[in-house]
Amino acid sequence: MRRLWIQLSFAFSAVVIISVTLLIVVGDLMSRVQGEQFRLQLIAAGEQIVQSEGGIIDQLNAHFESGGTTNEAVLILRNLERPNRILPLQIKLELMDSEGKVVYSSLEGEDSATEVSLIKGVLRYQITARGMREPPPPALLFHPEDGLIWLLLSGSAVGILGGILMSRRLSAPLSQLAEVARHLGSKDFSHRAELHGTEEMRDLARAFNEMADALQKSEQLRSNLIADVAHELRTPLTVMESSLCALVDDIYPLTKDEILRLSDQTRHLTRMVNDLHTLALADAHELSFNMVPTDVNVLVKDVAEIFAPVAESEGIIVKVETESEPCMVEADVVRLRQVLQNMLVNAFRHSSPGGVISLTSQKKDNGLVIRVADTGTGIPAEHVAHVFERFYRAEGARDRASGGAGLGLAIGKSIIEAHKGRISVESQTTPPSGTHFTITLPLISNV
Repeated sequence: MRRLWIQLSFAFSAVVIISVTLLIVVGDLMSRVQGEQFRLQLIAAGEQIVQSEGGIIDQLNAHFESGGTTNEAVLILRNLERPNRILPLQIKLELMDSEGKVVYSSLEGEDSATEVSLIKGVLRYQITARGMREPPPPALLFHPEDGLIWLLLSGSAVGILGGILMSRRLSAPLSQLAEVARHLGSKDFSHRAELHGTEEMRDLARAFNEMADALQKSEQLRSNLIADVAHELRTPLTVMESSLCALVDDIYPLTKDEILRLSDQTRHLTRMVNDLHTLALADAHELSFNMVPTDVNVLVKDVAEIFAPVAESEGIIVKVETESEPCMVEADVVRLRQVLQNMLVNAFRHSSPGGVISLTSQKKDNGLVIRVADTGTGIPAEHVAHVFERFYRAEGARDRASGGAGLGLAIGKSIIEAHKGRISVESQTTPPSGTHFTITLPLISNV
């Protein structure tokens, strides 16, 4: 009884049975009412035949007035008493002479007879409506009323069978979804629901498949994240362990240089753990922001000033272009500066002496566009779509030796999206090579 198709079948069957029952009851009641009305109309018509002008009574009186005998009146009654071929009406008569002697009678019982006095004697009559259900003609196997009953029974059977088939068809996609859900629950993400059934079922299957795709992707990302974190932690821990063992075994002397190398590995671990914590908070939508109206033009110039000494020492030109009027956005200054600094670090890391790094901000439509562009080596086309993924490095462009853990751009993307903005990248490795990062933020209205 817990199966949906069984419950739907019972529901269809109950509807069919109740409908047929009501149809039979109402039909029988209407038939009885109409039959009674027709019977009364027939009796009234019979009364007209007997008592109206020119009727049976007038004919008998006229016969007696003309000197006719009682025996001759009997012949008249017999002719008048023949069954009516048009109406299902039957009139029974009884004639008594002046002495009260019955000379003719076809009455059936005495209770319902009506008595009328004639010129000679008394006439008694009964009017009855013959049964509406006549024996079927020899060519028919059953009466039309029986055919109606069989039709109702056949319709009920077909309705119940159709309800069962329809219930099975409606519930089949749900059974398939349940089977696919069991596979997903067992970490088997290769199964998908087939799109069939009603439009609602198709929409449900599409939504279910989209959920399965998201779960599969999430599971893959989780597995990759665990592998990447383990790999990232293993490298500095291995270096620290080797260095400490060498110091303990007096292979290396305990100098400040060795201590600094261990300190660098410690800082690397600390930075990576902090970045992972930031990403975890961003994924849980719990990353705190101190959103205040901020002039991005001022922020861009401040960030460029921070990198001025680095640019001078490496022989790289930094160009800054901003709007002449303030560009106000609702932003967390610290976190937005973090994103811009991370992009500039990447730009310096992959630019050669004599290269140019451009940092611009300008209004476009109803938003503010910030661009960080460099003339560096660029990112191969097959890697561009993955630069915002965690722990991702484009070989030859980003490696561990350069200091990146592959989390900076992933964190930056989370921060920009939390500001209701977008971030994208374009890059090419053929001359003129370079990488362009674009950030779009909504401007504050009426500013």
